[in-house]
Amino acid sequence: MNTWDLIYIAFVDLDGPASSGSGVRPKAMARAFEDLGLKVKVLDGWPRDRNKRKAAIRDFETWLEDHTARACYIEPPSGPLFLRADRELIRTIHDRGIPIGLFYRDLFWRFDDKFHGVGKWKIRLIRWMQARDLRLFQQNVTRFFFPSPEVARAADFGVAWEALPPGTVVFDDAAEVAATRERLLSAPVLNLLYVGGVLGDYGLSLLLDSLQFLNRTQTRLTLTLVCREAEWQTFQESYPTEDLSWLTVHHVSGDALTPLYAAADLCVIPRQATPYMHFAVPVKLFEYVSHVKPIVATRLEATAPFIEQNGIGWTVDDNPKALSDAFDAILNDRAAAAEKLSALVLTRADNTWEQRAAAAFAALTRSER
Repeated sequence: MNTWDLIYIAFVDLDGPASSGSGVRPKAMARAFEDLGLKVKVLDGWPRDRNKRKAAIRDFETWLEDHTARACYIEPPSGPLFLRADRELIRTIHDRGIPIGLFYRDLFWRFDDKFHGVGKWKIRLIRWMQARDLRLFQQNVTRFFFPSPEVARAADFGVAWEALPPGTVVFDDAAEVAATRERLLSAPVLNLLYVGGVLGDYGLSLLLDSLQFLNRTQTRLTLTLVCREAEWQTFQESYPTEDLSWLTVHHVSGDALTPLYAAADLCVIPRQATPYMHFAVPVKLFEYVSHVKPIVATRLEATAPFIEQNGIGWTVDDNPKALSDAFDAILNDRAAAAEKLSALVLTRADNTWEQRAAAAFAALTRSER
């Protein structure tokens, strides 16, 4: 029997584009495991491509006839497992005695307000499927991985767990960091970047209200907004923005974000303090850190300690005045903002995707030592 280091199972196309956190993280983790020098057997592909996914699983099962692995790491989809073949494969891996680790991103399915425009019957079906999958995981997963202790405590699955360190990327960007520092110290108008959702409790209305007040007499802070085009069109129905001259909107992802990050001086996470958002950990937080941009964020339980303890930004209450006051204070004390860059560089180096992958692999192979 040929033994590999790791089986890695993802539910996205690892060779395709990633437009959200649910696509960014599986790709980054796959690269990180390989960068650690591990011998990794990958199973990927979108479940919506049913025939392609089923064929990949059949090939993988054939591989299992002559191979095994020291551990298996699974990045499940944000929604239910729709294919029986995927559920049966998890049982097979468990029955082979291979320890399984599974990253459980969040508990959105327990919150009514996360089902925007979804009928009651469909909500009941999704919840039934999520509960079914959870029973499968509880019976077959050796260790759950969570984005934060807050998510783990809310989940309370009764299975061993660990909160994985964040994932950051270290770029060769000394010149860009220096340019950001210079702008923070002397540019008459700073540029704020927000990348993420715009509907519901993501807080875009809160952010725009705060900037309208801040810029009421003259433009002091511009906003570059990156979001999905369909969501933006829906948002515009309730919050028209044609008159906001300081706002620029982009519908891009991946490498197209690079120049937008380069031009940004600050980044923002304006989420409302709802029960769900209090323990949700956005991938964009660590993307902001990767690009060495000071962060202004609403004070949420899962994210505020990371920002405050590392000294990489400011946390405020989730209302327009608190945000506006924070922006005003930053603009009036440029040196304090520029000082955050050094802390960001250190935080980025201490929380890489490789460190995250190493922590997961170590947790799954401890019994070998």
